[in-house]
Amino acid sequence: MTDFTVIIRECSVDEGGGYRASFMDLPGCVGDGVTPDEALRHAEEAKECWLEAAQELGVDIDKDNYSGRLLLRMPKEMHRDISLLARSRDVSINSLITDMVSDSLKKASMEFRKAG
Repeated sequence: MTDFTVIIRECSVDEGGGYRASFMDLPGCVGDGVTPDEALRHAEEAKECWLEAAQELGVDIDKDNYSGRLLLRMPKEMHRDISLLARSRDVSINSLITDMVSDSLKKASMEFRKAG
């Protein structure tokens, strides 16, 4: 069976505390627990049910279904600023945005690892 990426995060007091584990490619497939291990165990149980239901319904689970294309809407002022910045760096808008998102994801990944 295909491996699925799981995200485990600590829940706030407003959310009831504890931990929540969720599978990125299986919408709504989550598990909660007092500890990260318990949340993961519950998520694994939920995954089995999720996959069984998907199979019964004929749902194709293609976790590599990303084309690399993304339609993005933004305020006109932001579009102008990005265009000017790209021009000043002698790169395309697409390259600039891709680099900026990549840098942001790396930073977020590091923060996520520190928090975990």
